[in-house]
Amino acid sequence: MQVAIPLYVLLPMLVLNVLTPKTASAQTVSRAYGDTIVEVIGLSEWSFDQLESAAQDFSPGLSLAESSCAVVLRDSVGFADAASVGIHGLPGSGVSIWVVLTVVEPADSGFIRYRGTPDSDTGVRRKYTDILEILSEDRTAIGYLQHGEVLVQAADSVFGRPVPASVASLRSAVRELSAEQDYIDAAESILSDGNRDNRLVAALVMTNFAEMDSAWHVLAEAVRTAPDLAASVAQMVMSSLAESGEYQVDWGPARDALQAILGGTNLFAYTPILDVLVQTGIDPELARDLAATNPDLLLGYAAARNPFTPAPAQRFLQHTTGEDHGADVEAWSQALRPKT
Repeated sequence: MQVAIPLYVLLPMLVLNVLTPKTASAQTVSRAYGDTIVEVIGLSEWSFDQLESAAQDFSPGLSLAESSCAVVLRDSVGFADAASVGIHGLPGSGVSIWVVLTVVEPADSGFIRYRGTPDSDTGVRRKYTDILEILSEDRTAIGYLQHGEVLVQAADSVFGRPVPASVASLRSAVRELSAEQDYIDAAESILSDGNRDNRLVAALVMTNFAEMDSAWHVLAEAVRTAPDLAASVAQMVMSSLAESGEYQVDWGPARDALQAILGGTNLFAYTPILDVLVQTGIDPELARDLAATNPDLLLGYAAARNPFTPAPAQRFLQHTTGEDHGADVEAWSQALRPKT
């Protein structure tokens, strides 16, 4: 489906920040707190003890195992960004919970480039009210769309369990917004709307235009919007569409947004976006350029000990270089060096 998009809603020409590639010096450190292991990804100049001490200066007794620690590091200590995710340990591993704390150090604040949203609330688009009503009646419905077979292939069950009727209603309501003007309105909402609900629904509407590279580019801009539910839904939509294996995307025009994300903007979306890029066949040379933005962060993920987050980073590195070095940071650093 080809849609002619007026120039006024196309992504603006953004002046790319010229970021000097860093020499990779990734550190991934961990410490046990009983049967909980805290793993910190993204350290370069700071140590684990310095990190915890700095957080405790603002919140005495605070442990890096607590999710609020990321907020303190970002909002009080002055880290460019921080995110904490708790993950259940594998059965028999002796680890109850892995707490993966990812940080972008203050010195690297230039990598964090969130997309701002207007302060003014324009009100909900009338055409989005039916979808928002479904979501208000069943808050769990949107979660089922994270599964590619449900979103793309209209499956009525997932993991052998039927999906609620509200999911089918949501899917149907979204699919009704598939005209050219619907794309224009959705892109406009994502790029310039101060109303979060409009941006959330707009991200869902983009599923109707997944064969258009520009829809993916707009969704990437949505992901690097200051973290909120709309940004999370945009990332979920991208992951679900990519998981289907049906789409190949030219990511070149989205370089700026991707550079921001791989620099550490919206850390919650970091590893999911790595998988999206691989699944949609990002050009390896573009991937190599993106990897050079903040290699410490990328290689930190690849070298992590927890059993869940290293795989996306390693898959991205394998796609980029055509090599496989597992968790070997030095070997990956060599593989990522500019070709002569």
